[in-house]
Amino acid sequence: MRRAMTKPRWFVLASAAIGLAAAASVPNVFELPEADRQRLSQYFGDAITVKAIEAKPIEDPRAYLSPKDGAQWTYQVTSGKRRGQSVTATMRSESADGGSPTWWFDAGDESVVRLLWDEDGTVMPVTRSKINKVISTYEPPEPLLSRSLAPGESRKLTLHVSVSNVDDPDQVAHTGKLELTYTYIGAFKVTVPAGTFETVLVRWLYDGNVGPASVKDHQYWFLAKGRGVVAMIQKTDVSAFLVFQEHERYAAVLAK
Repeated sequence: MRRAMTKPRWFVLASAAIGLAAAASVPNVFELPEADRQRLSQYFGDAITVKAIEAKPIEDPRAYLSPKDGAQWTYQVTSGKRRGQSVTATMRSESADGGSPTWWFDAGDESVVRLLWDEDGTVMPVTRSKINKVISTYEPPEPLLSRSLAPGESRKLTLHVSVSNVDDPDQVAHTGKLELTYTYIGAFKVTVPAGTFETVLVRWLYDGNVGPASVKDHQYWFLAKGRGVVAMIQKTDVSAFLVFQEHERYAAVLAK
């Protein structure tokens, strides 16, 4: 009777080690979910190409959108009434009585957001509407980038919203509550008119009510280290839900 051949122990151990090394080298790649892919296609069209790459936890949120007074970005609008136009986004500071500056990011749409950097990351506590002349305040502040957020991870927050007039910010006109699901979808190599960038993609989903208005909305930002927002689909300002029945979506890609 012929004996079955057996592999020597060293061969088995070596094969196992090679298998483990190969598994460990597989990149942490998160493909775009189909619903998100459809939204990006709807609002960006062919102005952007997206390829999933290895994603890592966000350790330094400040590296993606640092405070720099007078910083500017030029975007090409891909959706909404200004589609095809170029707009300029800006970062600026406001100081009062020699205190710490307040930073505002104007993405070129109809609102500007206040930015704060703390030990937990970057947050957005206030939005000003340039059209409706109101201030929307969020408590707790909306997250922009959260430190140690892992790719694919979602966090849920209940945002308490108050809306007041710019000329009388202490007088609250409307209040409400939004359920926010905030997700670090993954990392993507993105090509836009300004070039190709390695980015992280974050998504905000909103659902709730403010005053008499029902709010169901979404927002996407692609951010690159050292460059800021490379592409964005902006949420509709809360004040627009209070005033208008139809909302045009603002989306833009970095042009230069």
